Amino acid sequence: VAYWTRVYSLQIAIKTAKQPDEKMFLIKIMDWLETMKKTYKDNDLIINDTVAQAYLENYAHKLFSFADARDRSSDFGKNVVKSFYTSAMLYDVIGVFGELSEEANQNRKYAKWKAAYIHNCLKSGETPHAGPLPVEGDDDLPTSNQADEPGTSSSFGWNTNPTQPPQQQQFQPS
Repeated sequence: VAYWTRVYSLQIAIKTAKQPDEKMFLIKIMDWLETMKKTYKDNDLIINDTVAQAYLENYAHKLFSFADARDRSSDFGKNVVKSFYTSAMLYDVIGVFGELSEEANQNRKYAKWKAAYIHNCLKSGETPHAGPLPVEGDDDLPTSNQADEPGTSSSFGWNTNPTQPPQQQQFQPS
């Protein structure tokens, strides 16, 4: 997981590096990644992209499923927030291998939204709504200041409006 997370971070950093010292630093990271690849040449999780992608997808899905089950049973806490957050980040890392499947993309978006939503509710002393939010216009929609204002960032650095889940109102994980 750490190897592929570093690859993902490197890919993002390469897009923004402009200064010569930044580029030199990234070259050192690239060299380090190549050294790790040689060191672990017998480890399919590093050498074989297909195996690594399957492993990361499985791990992200397990974390997501854990958090979702806890959330649906109204067991809100930091571990649920961390699990949603980590699964979302792992889904981002899986992007190293190409486009995410529709299910993985939905899980990623939902996990980011749900982590921010629960975190903001806990921070403001409110009880989060278990599971996905009801369809808009439903009287059961939570009315709290967990969103502060649309477009504000949570302490995780996401630019999100936790009162509106992205592209879904009726989320049902498989």
